[in-house]
Amino acid sequence: MSTSHIDLITIDQGNTNPHVGVFVGNDLTKTVALSDFDSNLFKDHHVVLSSVGKKSNLPTLPKLVDIETLWNDHLFAGMNVNYDKEKLGRDRLYQLAFLYHEKVIPNKTPLLLIDAGTFITVDILDTHGYQGGIILPGLSSLASLYPQGEQLPLVDASEFLDFKETHHDTISAITGGVQKMILGAIRSLSLDNQTLYLTGGLSIFIEKWLELHPSLGDFEKDPHLIHKSLNYLGRLCLDKCEGELQ
Repeated sequence: MSTSHIDLITIDQGNTNPHVGVFVGNDLTKTVALSDFDSNLFKDHHVVLSSVGKKSNLPTLPKLVDIETLWNDHLFAGMNVNYDKEKLGRDRLYQLAFLYHEKVIPNKTPLLLIDAGTFITVDILDTHGYQGGIILPGLSSLASLYPQGEQLPLVDASEFLDFKETHHDTISAITGGVQKMILGAIRSLSLDNQTLYLTGGLSIFIEKWLELHPSLGDFEKDPHLIHKSLNYLGRLCLDKCEGELQ
């Protein structure tokens, strides 16, 4: 691929499928699995990283942008953080900071960020900043628990797409229990006039359930939220460094 127009490269090293985003300005032009990406491109371009995995699995990143320098006491990129900052997953933090500036502050309305992947996190944002959240097991983890019962089956992930209010067979009872547990967790954190924001590889499931429960609020979705967040924070950090050098 041509490299002359690449402005920034982002890496999301999550729990399962590390992947890379390529940006020209604020336009995400490509996403690809980290294992399939030409690592030579990291030598000549600024890279922004979110990692919750083993950093030993990463290639050498000579132009890594340290967005952790955006911390100022309990503020990250100007967002108040009401959470133990040493324990807060960086994927959560970076996405929340981006949404705080791009959605919450301009609209002056609260937001729940729901990130459904290996785990499901639900986080609260309002105009005062990040107010905390919860971590749930992911759908695969929850489904894997049921076969521990003598007569309970392993449920295929596709079964979770179908939502029923009442349950008259074992599969439906299992999927319904998981669905209502997750929706109940979302409802317990709900705020007045909130927007729900969905991301993560398994957000399609929660999207289907929310369509049947409009009382929880309107929702937006973006499967590439982490890359857009890293691009935003990387540029913020580079602008900050450039300003300090002038």
